[in-house]
Amino acid sequence: MFGVFTNNYANGVYVNQNAEIYVGLNSLYNGYVGNEILASGTNPFIPAPTPTPSDDGMSTLMIWVIVLSCVSFILLIGCGIACYKWRSAAK
Repeated sequence: MFGVFTNNYANGVYVNQNAEIYVGLNSLYNGYVGNEILASGTNPFIPAPTPTPSDDGMSTLMIWVIVLSCVSFILLIGCGIACYKWRSAAK
């Protein structure tokens, strides 16, 4: 549903305003027309509160274990490469 509004100011005394409403054209959904009874639903203007997930602490603990394992693995590889280069440069 969309509308086209036109204003005509050709004559300073006579001002003409028009509105044309096109229903069901270039629209995914049909608009409300006439005296229809619509089904009751949830109020779209009052958003429903988002439920807070129940966190038992284990998921957070597992994330920290994975992150710290990855960081320590990267540091271990970096130290190994640094020691190898240091030993190679000493010879």
